[in-house]
Amino acid sequence: MIPPVTLTGPLEEARRLFKIYDKNNSGFLERFEIPAILNDTYRGMGMNIIVNQWDVDNYIRWMDKDNKGKISLKEFELVVVRSLEIRGVKI
Repeated sequence: MIPPVTLTGPLEEARRLFKIYDKNNSGFLERFEIPAILNDTYRGMGMNIIVNQWDVDNYIRWMDKDNKGKISLKEFELVVVRSLEIRGVKI
């Protein structure tokens, strides 16, 4: 079970991004929505990388904590919080 996240600040940004990429408003980031996330992330880092199926599969494996093959908002928030903590951002 994914622990509830009750923080604010960086989570608002995570939620905003989640809504942008959840194109069908399903409440999940699904396989077909992941390439846009990865492409935008790489572009934001100044990298010109073409995302392939392997990249999508690895992203889902990394984010999908309950192994349903799609990413919930809580899973997305959890990874965002952990990533910020690793970088030393106090939340």
